[in-house]
Amino acid sequence: MSTQNLKKLQKIAKKVGELKVRNLFWCDVEWEEMQEVEGKENVRKCEQCQEFVYDLRGLTDEQIKSFLIEYQGQMCGQFWLRSDGTVTGKACGEQPLRGRIAITRD
Repeated sequence: MSTQNLKKLQKIAKKVGELKVRNLFWCDVEWEEMQEVEGKENVRKCEQCQEFVYDLRGLTDEQIKSFLIEYQGQMCGQFWLRSDGTVTGKACGEQPLRGRIAITRD
């Protein structure tokens, strides 16, 4: 994905299903570069920000919403972003994105 297209997509992250979200920041660290967490296949630790990053690929919208609620409304994750701004676990686009997303309160 070109840098220009990535920046365009990053500006429009706005929902998971019907749950409104916003992106707090985007992460440039590749999943493979993050530290593995013992006993947790779908979690890595980012050495840059020291946050745990959850692999949301393959999850349903309901599962992603449950994760967000469980982690008090915000979390770092690896996911796909559809052109309409929907964060999804289903493959779309050329590569998954990584970043921190949060439930909006409006």
